[in-house]
Amino acid sequence: MVTAALGFVLAELGDKTMLATVALASSGGPMGTWAGATAGTVVADADADAVAVVLGHRLGRRLPTRVVRLVAAASFAVVGVVVLVASTTSDG
Repeated sequence: MVTAALGFVLAELGDKTMLATVALASSGGPMGTWAGATAGTVVADADADAVAVVLGHRLGRRLPTRVVRLVAAASFAVVGVVVLVASTTSDG
């Protein structure tokens, strides 16, 4: 559990959003920094979500649910096998 948490923190440490938040915090107050960082995150996520909703709506009418489920399951299995093979063949 600690290893997973530490890995997550280290992976996100150099995130550009975090660096921008640190820069904003150095010149502003904590509440303004929190509000700005939260608003920026919401706007960025809303853009990505809007694209996903539009594409999902358009493709959802054309693709059968069974095909989507099979492709998702196959993709999940392939990624799982790749990660498993990579973890057993790596030097570290």
